[in-house]
Amino acid sequence: MYCFDRPTLSAELGLPFVTEPTGDLVAYYSVVRGDYRFVFLDNYDETVLSRNGGKKTAADKLLNSKNPNYASGSANHPYPDSPTSLNRRFVSFNGGLGDLQLSWLTTELEASRTLHQSVIISSHQPIHPSTTPPICLPYNYLPLLSLVHSYSDVVTLTLSGHTHKSGYVEDGGVAFLVVPAVLESGPPVETYGILEVYEDRIEVRGEGEFESRTVFTKGTKGGRG
Repeated sequence: MYCFDRPTLSAELGLPFVTEPTGDLVAYYSVVRGDYRFVFLDNYDETVLSRNGGKKTAADKLLNSKNPNYASGSANHPYPDSPTSLNRRFVSFNGGLGDLQLSWLTTELEASRTLHQSVIISSHQPIHPSTTPPICLPYNYLPLLSLVHSYSDVVTLTLSGHTHKSGYVEDGGVAFLVVPAVLESGPPVETYGILEVYEDRIEVRGEGEFESRTVFTKGTKGGRG
């Protein structure tokens, strides 16, 4: 989302962008298959990369207030403190979710709760701080994580990348999985995974550096076994 301009991506790839009232294109959408709702988020909704107007201004203001290195021109140099500090996420190669997207996500999760669906959320940046170095978290990961936890009765799994390394934690009845990058897989390039989605569980069948695991069974979710 930050390597190419969004109108080009929309035209060439047919991504179902939402045109917000500001005119900005934001790539959040969902697909329902059977009893599952697959939700795709746009972590680069508010960012200084490939953005103009209000969304870039908001991200620029946030980075200026949170990272003293940003104002000096070191846009990707993290906050000068401990490597484990959550403040290290305020760098320009990250982004955040806007209020409209978070409101949309709430509506999607509420609909899934009404329809008794299981939800798989896909986001480029990791959602949970226990799955990634802090430098790869979204700016506003906290309201996103809180929202996921609020709907732990329907959210089964979140899938992310960005950090290039594996990460996994189960928290509050939700599995948070970060997928290792094929980019850094040694030869032969064989790191990938296949999700096998069943009524009662999701099996991750990993290859190469991607670990296989059962990430969910009905018996682990309150009221669904």
